[in-house]
Amino acid sequence: MQGKDQDVYIKNQAGEAITGRVWPNDAVFPDFFKKETKEWWHDMLTAMWENVGFDGLWLDMNEISDFCEGVCYDDQKAESPALHKLPYIPTGRNI
Repeated sequence: MQGKDQDVYIKNQAGEAITGRVWPNDAVFPDFFKKETKEWWHDMLTAMWENVGFDGLWLDMNEISDFCEGVCYDDQKAESPALHKLPYIPTGRNI
């Protein structure tokens, strides 16, 4: 809830956190382009370090991953998909 309260997640056009499907269930994704998100992430890791005292951190899924094909929910579909609007799309799939 702290991330939601601090407004650190990537949002859709309606201003709602984008929800994807990852290992256990639904997931939201931190927006690291926001200064507040970096501060939130730092605070969370600091709190964990104070309890566990780790020397390093392995982020198993350190990139945004989504097991959905495209979007998970209809209300999260892009209003204007990027397909055919970019000069080069690496996978040829809509993004």
